[in-house]
Amino acid sequence: GLYRPTGTWAPALSPKAGWQSGVISGVGLENFRITRSNTTQFMIGFNASANCWVSGLGLAGGTSGGDNGVQFVDSRNGTARNSWWDPFRGGGVYTTTSYGISLLQCSGCLIENNIFNAVESPIMLNSGTTGSVVAYNFENYSSGEGGLQAHEEGTAINLYEGNRAMKFWAD
Repeated sequence: GLYRPTGTWAPALSPKAGWQSGVISGVGLENFRITRSNTTQFMIGFNASANCWVSGLGLAGGTSGGDNGVQFVDSRNGTARNSWWDPFRGGGVYTTTSYGISLLQCSGCLIENNIFNAVESPIMLNSGTTGSVVAYNFENYSSGEGGLQAHEEGTAINLYEGNRAMKFWAD
């Protein structure tokens, strides 16, 4: 979908749009637990996907390095719902931050009804993510970063509704 306000994509501005070849579509992961015991970039990753989802997952990672629990990159209509994140460490290129769900250059995604138990950065919408909904998620975290985050330029026209989080911040 085209979620930018009229005027930011006018023909006089010569807008360009594209989509990658080899898009995966209609793939879902439901009702299982993943425990990471080694260094990885993410536990579950969707790259160039459409209409894909995760639901009913339990994710944990202990003290090992890594970035994200679930990451959607260059994707549309992705869904992450009804899942539980236990603490895991790593992130920010294998430092200490843990990212629960990260959307990077995505559109029309839904993050709904998830519980984040001591995940330092539970939900992060990055770089050009538009038209997505973050609703009814719960964060149990008392110090450090925490909260819902809009990170990098271009995140816009996203709805945040009914979440319980430590804070909301954007950079």
